[in-house]
Amino acid sequence: MLNGRGYPDTLVPGCLPPADDNTLVESATVENEPAPQMDRFYVSGAALEMLDDAYNGLDLVFTSGALQGASRQIADYTIQTNGGGTQVLVVLHHMLPQNPSAGDTFAIGRVSQNVNSLIQATQGQKILLRISNLDVTRFYTLASTLPMKVVGLNARLLRGPDGKNLYYTANSVTLGGGEALDAVIDTSNVVPGTYALYTANLNYLSNNQEDFGGMMTEIVITAP
Repeated sequence: MLNGRGYPDTLVPGCLPPADDNTLVESATVENEPAPQMDRFYVSGAALEMLDDAYNGLDLVFTSGALQGASRQIADYTIQTNGGGTQVLVVLHHMLPQNPSAGDTFAIGRVSQNVNSLIQATQGQKILLRISNLDVTRFYTLASTLPMKVVGLNARLLRGPDGKNLYYTANSVTLGGGEALDAVIDTSNVVPGTYALYTANLNYLSNNQEDFGGMMTEIVITAP
């Protein structure tokens, strides 16, 4: 199913959940001296812990600047004292695509979803959805504003013993714990625009204090 914090945040890779146990620092800033590098830079912020290794192994996600949305795991977090002053150095496990800029802001926590859930297609293409319920006890209903042709269930093609296709078309599907299905959306006659794929379990269509979000994503159809 759609995992992580949920729509609209999962349309952008590397989003952090709302401020709770998974988001330890909501905002801090890259310092200009010494010059920031792709894998290390000095930072400041009132919410930062002044303790070595405080955020080792957590994710740092940029929230502004050219690197907005980029995330990397923190390899080392060090408090340094130089000439009577204190600086905080962050070293990343992997290099960023470019140097951060002084003043860029970031958050620290555990990224909810590293790959976005946005579905994109050009009019005329067919979209194959593999929908899985990773829960073991709960039933979920997933609805689409575009009709879906269900062609497979639990890793088995929907075809009878005589070879006859047992495909069916629906706008919603319900899965029990551990179940999965394959569905095809044909966009040949779909007007270009943005459509929704979302749970019909209304209690999962919110993100904490947000009125609208949760287990939901967008299907964006563009003109050929």
